[in-house]
Amino acid sequence: MLLTNQKELFEEMDNNMKLLQETNRSLTRQLASVGEKLKRKENQIIENVSFIRELKQKFREDTEKVNKVFLFGLRQCESLLTEKVLEVSSKLMKVICDINIVKSENHLKSESSARLLHSMESLRIENIENVSVINKLKMDCANYEKVNRDLEAEVFRLNQKDTENNRRVLELQGKLEEYRKDLENSALVLARKSEHYNELKQDLEQANQVIRNYNKHYDLKAQEVEELSEAIRSKDLLIKDQIFENNQLFKEYHEYKVQFNIEEREKIMMELSAARSKIETLEKEKREMVKLNGLLTKKISSTTMFPDTKI
Repeated sequence: MLLTNQKELFEEMDNNMKLLQETNRSLTRQLASVGEKLKRKENQIIENVSFIRELKQKFREDTEKVNKVFLFGLRQCESLLTEKVLEVSSKLMKVICDINIVKSENHLKSESSARLLHSMESLRIENIENVSVINKLKMDCANYEKVNRDLEAEVFRLNQKDTENNRRVLELQGKLEEYRKDLENSALVLARKSEHYNELKQDLEQANQVIRNYNKHYDLKAQEVEELSEAIRSKDLLIKDQIFENNQLFKEYHEYKVQFNIEEREKIMMELSAARSKIETLEKEKREMVKLNGLLTKKISSTTMFPDTKI
């Protein structure tokens, strides 16, 4: 019964070790899977960050180009408008001077008046041309303003996209932190399982040592029992032989007691008494051997129930 319990105990320990090894392999596979997912997420975050940097760089470059074009066109418009205004102002001042001259010299000839009228007509035509140029410059400014509004709308859209990318980066960083925490928890569980596995391994080694000590002790006790059993069998044969001899003596006594005299009969009775005493002594020795055998059997049973656990 004890050996059966020990066998069941070792089978249970072996099953537990196999289950622990299977759990360890499963945790190792899960850890590798989480590591691969974490690596993919990190690569995705790196790609997103790189893509955002490229968008920002492209946005800055496009903004700089648009600003350069806008400022260049604006400066050209301002320069051209200033030139035209100065030119018109100069011509108007000249006209005013001419008018003043005309007013002060009313006595000039009609040719001078015609020339003045021609000059004024030329100035009027130039003024109309200047107004056309100014209107064109205004249209260019309006177009530049429209381009500027479009650029501002594009900048706003890119800022929104940048904000969305930043939000995605924060979400990915949060998920990455969760994966790292899961990885740390898996590592802690794996460490605990490994520690439990080592404890079970030590317990199994101690149990194996206990079994080896018990088997050695059991072999010694079995050898002692075998020797004592052999001695008891020898004593039993000796007692049986002695009883057989005594029975033969009794038989001879009954056959010859009529033939012998009283003295011979007394001698035979003395021999018979000595034989009986010897039989009693042998029976006493037999009882002591049986008692010793019982004590030895009880000691062996006690040793079997409580084996020596020293390692």
